[in-house]
Amino acid sequence: MGEFTIDRLEEMVPVKTMKELGEARSTIKRFIREEEIIPDGPGRYRYQVVTRRFPKVARMWRAMRLKGSFTQKEIVKLTGASRIHVRKYFIQLKKQGLIEVVTGQGYEGGRYRLKDPDGAPLEYPKMLW
Repeated sequence: MGEFTIDRLEEMVPVKTMKELGEARSTIKRFIREEEIIPDGPGRYRYQVVTRRFPKVARMWRAMRLKGSFTQKEIVKLTGASRIHVRKYFIQLKKQGLIEVVTGQGYEGGRYRLKDPDGAPLEYPKMLW
């Protein structure tokens, strides 16, 4: 897209209702906040491609598949996910029959493994809220 002004952007994206205008403004503000649109002089902006990290659940699932046997603490350290997030994901995976307890229990003492490593999906299982 290169360099542009907000006025030029408004010309390129037709807005018909006040609701659409509000949504467009909200999206532009989010892009600026997330640094996908960056200032490039007075009244001028430039689009910048932002590379996004994998979702935390994807990182957790990948770590579990690679390790084979793991604790909640190891998954927290490997992925940067919070203890609570990891615990909730473990609960969901146990309910779905994808992981099982090998020994112990709790954050540090409970060791888990994939129930069927060869049959486990490559794509990370979604959280069921």
